[in-house]
Amino acid sequence: MKTAAKIIFLFIVSVILFSACEKITPPYKEKNDNPQDTTNKVTKTVLLEDYTGHTCPNCPGAAVVAHELQQTYGKDRLIVISIHAGSFAIPKPGTIYSLDLRSDAGTEWDNYFEISLAGNPNGMIDRVTYPEGRIISEAGWPAKVAEELDEEPVVDLNITNHFDNQNNTLTTTVTGEFLSALEGDYYLQVVVTEDSIIGYQKNSDPEVGSTPYIENYVFMDVLRAAVNSSWGEAVNENGSVAANDTFEKSYNLTFNPDWVPGHCHVVAFVYKNDDKSVLQAAETAVFEE
Repeated sequence: MKTAAKIIFLFIVSVILFSACEKITPPYKEKNDNPQDTTNKVTKTVLLEDYTGHTCPNCPGAAVVAHELQQTYGKDRLIVISIHAGSFAIPKPGTIYSLDLRSDAGTEWDNYFEISLAGNPNGMIDRVTYPEGRIISEAGWPAKVAEELDEEPVVDLNITNHFDNQNNTLTTTVTGEFLSALEGDYYLQVVVTEDSIIGYQKNSDPEVGSTPYIENYVFMDVLRAAVNSSWGEAVNENGSVAANDTFEKSYNLTFNPDWVPGHCHVVAFVYKNDDKSVLQAAETAVFEE
């Protein structure tokens, strides 16, 4: 009897253990063993505007600072726009500095924010006005970028591009969702930038390149044009937004024949109209070659 009882007991235990080993069907909460996994999490992306010019001898050093920061944080967290405006960007026909990288939007922004009047290189980080002002030299960029990256995102922004090679035309669609309720008027700005433009650049820093100029300088993130005018367009009404409010805007742009579409990106950002501060930015290639 004792043996039979023991057999029954062991059988029951085996059934229980087998059941415990069976696969549990969803829903259930899985442990995330990768703390770096940010899938579906919206993060803040910072916009750094670098005001520059090809006859500015100190500007190559500032570009190095901007792109080292981008390498540190990643292009998904820091977007750089290189804006050629002011006296240092004026082309000089008949000389090695004949390249014209100016844009209507860049000139208008420079006139409004008075960047080149303060001297180049200078820039803005999310167009925020700090106690020391809105115009920040390259020496101050690392601290300000880190500060803005710590801000909680209040907008989710996404870009979808389609490029028609036959007609040299871009169709870009930008969608956004406000993650928090906000007061104020908010605008969407969409621009095109281009990488890998080769030309002459004045340079005073031998650690950056040859002096007094770099012959085959590679201009990156150059502002080419605003897609939806120099100041964009409103994405809300009545001076407020609610959490989960959304917007969608589509635009068409015929490319200048001098631009290389495979080197171009669409940059979009949402800003508050009264102080021009940028809430969120995004960047996507026109197409992948």
